[in-house]
Amino acid sequence: SSSNYPTLNAIKATREGTDVFVTKLNSLGSALVYSTYLGGTNSEFGRGIALDSSNNAYVTGYSDSADFPVMVGTLLSKSPLFRSTDAGANWNNDTFGLKGSNFGNLARAPGNPSTIFGSTGTGVSKSTDGGRNWIASNNGLPSQTIYALAIDPLTPSTIYVASLFGISTGVYKSIDGGATWNSVKGGQANSLAIDPVTPTTVYAGWGGGVFKSTDGGANWTNIGGPFSTSAIVIDPAIPTTIYAAGNSSGGG
Repeated sequence: SSSNYPTLNAIKATREGTDVFVTKLNSLGSALVYSTYLGGTNSEFGRGIALDSSNNAYVTGYSDSADFPVMVGTLLSKSPLFRSTDAGANWNNDTFGLKGSNFGNLARAPGNPSTIFGSTGTGVSKSTDGGRNWIASNNGLPSQTIYALAIDPLTPSTIYVASLFGISTGVYKSIDGGATWNSVKGGQANSLAIDPVTPTTVYAGWGGGVFKSTDGGANWTNIGGPFSTSAIVIDPAIPTTIYAAGNSSGGG
């Protein structure tokens, strides 16, 4: 539980939760060769350590962290994302690279079924192989609490996310497939919808109602709707028909 345990050449230099530590001293025992924490944001417990003939260290134990660091080739990496390739008869959640203990949103890039975006408690992640491997896509996103995610149906490299809690909440937009993000609307937002015919028209909902942009997020207007909007759906055949779900009926 020490807050100042010495680290050197560390894989992880600071402790989070209950971490394992591994420390190697020089042959005289007078100086560190390396000293590091091992773990994610939750709890880890070491149960054994061994050395090989090259003095490589092997540590065994168990982890409660969904973001425990693993490398490509890990034998098993379970996640909260499940995938079926046989219409739901069987499901598998073996993935690599997903961080976070929950999965909130999924969106597939139109015309490219292998590219998928999703959000966990650690922000936005992207897969380009149908969900097997994932990388973080948070450059420019100050808040990692994502409540909605929408992809432009005509230009899949354009993506919007809505954030409700945390710092710098609002709507963020990427025009380079999630590589970078920029704020296009301040304030809280927890739902998004893109007009399927005119995708520069975007709707965002939150506790103040429904907001509409007709220029790809540059400007927004409050158009009413439920005071506490939790979901927005646009009729794909008649885009002027919009449904907004709220947390109350407003009386009557």
